[in-house]
Amino acid sequence: MKIKYLPLIAALFAVTPIVTSCLDNDEVVIDYGSETSITSFKLGTLHIDRIGKDKNGKDSAYVDTINCAKYPFTINQQTRTIENKDSLPMGVHLDKVLTSITADTEIIAYEKNGQDTTWTSTDSINFTVTTDHSLKFRVYTYDLKKGLPYTVKINRHTQDPDSISWKSFDDMLFGKDVIKQKAIFAHNTLFVFGEDAQGKPAYFYNKIVNGQPSGWETTNISSYAKWDAQSATLWSSNDRIFLKATTTNNQSGLIWFNSDAPNQSEGPYAKEVELLIGAGNIKQTTGELAEVLFIKKNGAYGYVKGTEYHTDPTSELSIPISQPLFVATNTLPYNSSLTQTIVLAYNDRGSEADTCALVFHRLSTDKQWSQYDANQSSGCPNLKDIVMIPYGKKLYAFGGESQKRNQKVKPFEAFYVSSDHGRTWQKASEKEYLPTYFAERYDANQHGSFSCCTDNSEGNHFIWIVWKDGKITRGRINHLGFLPKW
Repeated sequence: MKIKYLPLIAALFAVTPIVTSCLDNDEVVIDYGSETSITSFKLGTLHIDRIGKDKNGKDSAYVDTINCAKYPFTINQQTRTIENKDSLPMGVHLDKVLTSITADTEIIAYEKNGQDTTWTSTDSINFTVTTDHSLKFRVYTYDLKKGLPYTVKINRHTQDPDSISWKSFDDMLFGKDVIKQKAIFAHNTLFVFGEDAQGKPAYFYNKIVNGQPSGWETTNISSYAKWDAQSATLWSSNDRIFLKATTTNNQSGLIWFNSDAPNQSEGPYAKEVELLIGAGNIKQTTGELAEVLFIKKNGAYGYVKGTEYHTDPTSELSIPISQPLFVATNTLPYNSSLTQTIVLAYNDRGSEADTCALVFHRLSTDKQWSQYDANQSSGCPNLKDIVMIPYGKKLYAFGGESQKRNQKVKPFEAFYVSSDHGRTWQKASEKEYLPTYFAERYDANQHGSFSCCTDNSEGNHFIWIVWKDGKITRGRINHLGFLPKW
């Protein structure tokens, strides 16, 4: 039931601060009942800083508006706290905030300059007066008893969710240059296989603790005279990293390192293997997926499952043996029981028309490999030293210079992204940028002077880049690192 003189009370309330004490009497009447609850809290339209393009195509800053009513606020009546679970975008102004509040009474106040000030829906409230963007709000009963305060906090991103943040670890050094690199991440460890300046095998690993590298270590690999470092492939179902190698007593074949115990290695065996393509899945007759190792043996493509070798039907397809292969396996969005394995390689076939990288694909139900058109207009540029990584449900490729159609692509100019399992590629947005110093660290005269891999585990989602001297760069799209508040 509404009080008869509420309009008069509200009028007086609106033009004066709320007084909670009388002369020397510090007694304040607090209402602990359910008549002083805030039941709904929303934001209105706020200003936001944005970057656009001016008429000359240059970056230009401007102020726009954004409707923030779609960001819900959670009210905890026990702790008297109110905050938004989904943070507002970076750049939203919090110095003139319009709010919409529903409560048990229409007499609502917020703290301003140490006093309760009457709230109205047209007030532009400054939430920047506190470092955590929080203010005290409270509801009064109709007989002006003061309710317990609510702490209202507005969460706002301090990073652009769609941008990449990069961090360098320049104190991580091999002690020598390592080229023809291949990087692999497994069991919170960053592995690098490569060659030194004399062409001898080089092997290093680095334990990653809470996103921080702890230092390069190595082990005795003197029994190997040479190896194809860029063939290194993680077969995760048995925790092994396979690659082609030749021992000092001239035995050649596949060897493996234990990804969970980096000092353990064994081999060689499977001496007839010409090409180690990578790991992927095949669908068994039971309907279950099995992880296999795709290879080329005695001139025929096939795969190893467990210790069994299976040969594909005869195919005229030719996956290059002389170039490093980058492999990614993704679950299909329209059928979770199917996967597709993608292989990307530099196109070394010599034709001037070949301006796109080679992309091969194979469903888990397929009996052989297929190839996408190597010269389609939406293909991936044929970048020298190209690498491909699966990241954030997409495929990313980058590398040295290239010629795509009539346009020259500079080294590390941009990421190229595929959202359809390698069929089509486009240049990534400016937010997904590569720092300019990448091109400076890249040595175009040394094949494989860098390597890249990803840690796509929950809570990490890091991109790891290793340079020829051992320096490390870590990157992450910001929103992949955001932690839930509840």
